[in-house]
Amino acid sequence: LAVLVASTVTPIDTSAKSLALNIWPDMSPEKQIRNIHWVLNLLRKTLGEEVIIKVGTQYRINPGKTWVDILEFKRLVDNAKLDEHKGKRLHALSKYINALSLVKGEPFTDVIFDNIEPISQHFQRLIIDCYLRVSRYFLSLYQPYETVRYASEGMIFDPLSDDLNKTISYAYHFLGEDQKVNDIENSYKERWEKILGEPF
Repeated sequence: LAVLVASTVTPIDTSAKSLALNIWPDMSPEKQIRNIHWVLNLLRKTLGEEVIIKVGTQYRINPGKTWVDILEFKRLVDNAKLDEHKGKRLHALSKYINALSLVKGEPFTDVIFDNIEPISQHFQRLIIDCYLRVSRYFLSLYQPYETVRYASEGMIFDPLSDDLNKTISYAYHFLGEDQKVNDIENSYKERWEKILGEPF
């Protein structure tokens, strides 16, 4: 199901043959096809006949017939970027915050499928970018506590993000907590050396 969702964002081969081969690589082709058709029929009965559609040889999620968190996240981010382009910063901020409220961990981490890794990384970058944009918006609005909150949450997804780390430091500097700024810088250097195994 996650692969069908991902296919709405980027081209993935979601033919019955490809889906079956990725799920049951050691099974005979006849059993693979029989099983995948059984699974797809079960999904259609469970979710509704119009939720999973077939376009040529490809199976797809029909986004107009179901709500999917990752697709809603993408829609909100795209609309927030449009608002930014139009100069509507507070509208954009609201949409980014709503998008981040849908994030419950790294996307597609438990999905085993050829070519899913680039999609997972794409969404990971979108999530980190959202945290950075929101934290910087709050910094520009002189709200250091919200800045630290969102930048810190973003660091969960990318503990080596120099941009998020600097944003946290700026917020604490704004609060006049220079010792905290030094602690953050030292902690960042330690993380860098531990994760990458090389000096900062």
